Amino acid sequence: TGTTDLQQGGLMLGQEDAPVTLASQQVNISSAGILSGAGTVLGSIHNAGLFVAGNGASGHFTVGGDLTNQGAISLGNIGQSAGNQLIVEGNYHGNNGHINFDTVLGDDRSATDKLIVKGDTTGNTQVSVTNAG
Repeated sequence: TGTTDLQQGGLMLGQEDAPVTLASQQVNISSAGILSGAGTVLGSIHNAGLFVAGNGASGHFTVGGDLTNQGAISLGNIGQSAGNQLIVEGNYHGNNGHINFDTVLGDDRSATDKLIVKGDTTGNTQVSVTNAG
């Protein structure tokens, strides 16, 4: 519970086959901070650094609250695998941040990363799509 501040360096939660839950009500990622891995943050995230959600072919990361992005979000490792999911149970607010999705450029059934927002979306976010196939 409480607040987790990532000022410098990184915190890796879990892996695809062993996800981890971080019980913090608020996670703040500074411009020099990194949060990565697979699992869940029970509260909200304010990202001004790098947030790597998922780390495998089908890694999942869940944000239990809101997600504000003014940094960079990568779903998995850029260009290496598609199929990661970032699930936001609350609202997503883009504050001129960036999100990178990996996808296999094939047909409608091709693997692709997904951002699922169950609340509202607001703001501005740049989006990049990288061919992972």
